[in-house]
Parts: sequence; structure tokens; C-alpha cells
Amino acid sequence: MEEVTLLSLMEADKDMLLGSLRADRSPAAAQTALEKAIDRLALRYAEQCPDREVADAAQLTLRTLRGALPLTGTVSEVKRWEMTAGHAAPRKWTPAALGLLTVGAVLILAVMLGLLITGGRLSGALAFLEALLPAALGAAALFFAGVKYSQPPKAKADAPAVREEFLIDPDKVWHDLRGMLLMADDALGRLKVQAQSRREAAATPAGCSLDGRTLELFANLLENACALDGPEAREMSESIRFYLHGAGVDAIDYAPDTAALFEFLPAPASGTLRPALVMGDKVVKKGLAAK
Repeated sequence: MEEVTLLSLMEADKDMLLGSLRADRSPAAAQTALEKAIDRLALRYAEQCPDREVADAAQLTLRTLRGALPLTGTVSEVKRWEMTAGHAAPRKWTPAALGLLTVGAVLILAVMLGLLITGGRLSGALAFLEALLPAALGAAALFFAGVKYSQPPKAKADAPAVREEFLIDPDKVWHDLRGMLLMADDALGRLKVQAQSRREAAATPAGCSLDGRTLELFANLLENACALDGPEAREMSESIRFYLHGAGVDAIDYAPDTAALFEFLPAPASGTLRPALVMGDKVVKKGLAAK
């Protein structure tokens, strides 16, 4: 059976994850997609990893990874919009309009004062022209002052409003995530070896030169030898027993007085299916017998 790893489980979901990242390339959407993928990965790894110590370490590793998702440096594109708008300036008297207004008012006022002084009596065409000309000029000045004031002012442009949209690179996100999972798998692999070594050391009796894995191997070989018949099987069994005895471990066959050393399977006849391994007064591995 192939060993389960974080990366192998995540690669099974690669297409689904990349599809989510490409559907919405904003950093916030990418963060959500990655969090869901890591939560799913944690659940699947916990279900498939038989070693509880390693599974617990994987959960801690994935929680750490979830809190530091690989989004930094994955932005590949920035979209930028500039929106400009203008607003009308308030109407104001310009210097030219004020000048024309002043001149027109002065001329009209002068004509009116002249008429008041003379009592409205004008004699001769020349006198009439002398009164009409300033009045006409004043009226013209007032007209053009009004024209100047009524002209719409130029719209003033506001400072442009800038909007930027950052887009992530899905392939770069996957590359970073894959690298982090590779490092996590490497650390978990070392932890598996250490945990196995501790279990073997705990299963090895004090003073025994054989580790737990070797004892398990010899127990299985003795079980196979018991299942076979003939001189070769007996020779193999004797060789294993001799080697174990040299390491301080005795292989004990089933007998009524050794029943406490065995586990039993129901059978028509009694007999040893696998010898018990004993070191001194300590059972290294219980035997298996038919009863």
C-alpha cells in the first residue's frame, strides 16, 4: 500500500483548487479557496494516517500553514482605473466685466446729471448728440458687462480617483503551496522514523540484543515453519530457535503448563501455531496455539 502524504492528497484535489483560483483571482478569494483546501486535506490525512502521533503532528503543521498561506509575492497583475470628473466654478465678476459695468454706470449717471442740471432742455443737434453719445456708450458698456458675467465659467477638473485591483497568479500559488507541503512531508517522515524507533525500543526487553522488528520477523518465520511439514521446515525452525537462544530469547511450544504464554484459536486438535518468545521470566511475544 502506497504511503499517504500531504502532497499526494493535495495533488488529488489540484484541478479543483486551480479551478477555484482561476475563477476569482482576487487575493481574498484565493485565501478562502486555500483555507477550504487545507481544511479538506487535514480531514483526509487524519482519516488515512494510521500513526496517531504523526497524524496529530500533521494537524498542527496544517494549522500553522493555514495561518500563513502563500499569497505574498503571488500577485502577477495589477489593474488600474483613473476616473476624472469636473465641477462648475461659481460665477464671479471678472475685472473686465467690472470695468465695463463701472464705465457704463458712470456714463449713464453723467447723462442723467447733465439732464438734471439743464432741466432736460437740450438746444440744437450738437447738444443732443453730446448727450446721446455718452448715454449710448454707457448702455453699451452695461450690455457687455452683462454678457461677460453671464458667460458660463470653465469647469474645473477634480483630481483623478484611482482604483487598483490586484490579481494573483494561480500557478504561482500552487507552486508555493506544493513546496510547503513537500517540506511538511519531509518533517513528518522523520517523525515517523523516530516514532517507530521508540516503539521498537519499548518492545525490546532489557538485555536483549534484538530489536522489536527483528523479534517480530523471527516470530513470523517460526509461524510459517509450524504451518509447513517436512525436514526443511524443521531445520528452519531449529536454526531460528538456536539463533534466538543465543540472543537470550527462548521459543516455547504449547503445553498445558505453558498455556499462559499463548493466545488460542479453536481447532479440532491442539498444537503450536507459533511459539511464544520468552526472555527469562518475561514474555517478549505471546505464542499462538490451537485448542
